[in-house]
Amino acid sequence: MLKEMVTTLMGLPDGVWDSYAFGREPLNGRLTDESRRSFAGLAHQTGCVQARETRAAYPQLTVEEIIQKLDIDLNIKKSQDDGNYIMFACYTEPNHILVYKKPIQQTAELLRQKGCGNLISGKQMQEILLAHELFHWYEYQKADLPTNQKVLSLWKIGPLENKSRLVSLGEIAAMAFAKEMLALSYSPYILDVLLLLTVNLGLARELYNTVLGLAGLPKCPDEAWEEF
Repeated sequence: MLKEMVTTLMGLPDGVWDSYAFGREPLNGRLTDESRRSFAGLAHQTGCVQARETRAAYPQLTVEEIIQKLDIDLNIKKSQDDGNYIMFACYTEPNHILVYKKPIQQTAELLRQKGCGNLISGKQMQEILLAHELFHWYEYQKADLPTNQKVLSLWKIGPLENKSRLVSLGEIAAMAFAKEMLALSYSPYILDVLLLLTVNLGLARELYNTVLGLAGLPKCPDEAWEEF
């Protein structure tokens, strides 16, 4: 079942993951299908362009080495101390990236035990998380990035207009950045599900079925989860 899950997640197009990201957007109710597609395209372009610039500047380095080269404070910690909110990595302004190692190691071991460790390794998972957070560092450094702009009009009265940022665009762009940087054939969003498998199986199940629904696929049968 795990191999089927991973291959299914890896086979989903970016548009499905865009819908997933917008589902977490606080202002999603103010968006139309057309505006979501337009904003997602902008976010993908932003992430890919930044990735190409970064890769051109550091063609031979891993993401971790690039982070070190940029003098970003990197902390690879074993596990999360505060369990109130599940987190695998984060960027803290102005110059700090934190990654938790234990969920990566546990997921890699689970994949190995189920005979599908060749699909994605622990090293690849860590590089994906690092790349995602590196993009958020670039967002802080570059105020003119499209994902930093107030793009959604909340109201307009004559010449007065109130606009807001869309936080989902930064997340979509960060995933696009990671995908381009690491030349992945799948969306880095798959880690949202995979890294939860050994941390919170119920939430992993919920997220997986949500994504399947967005893709127009049937839910995973309840009995399939007994494998875990």
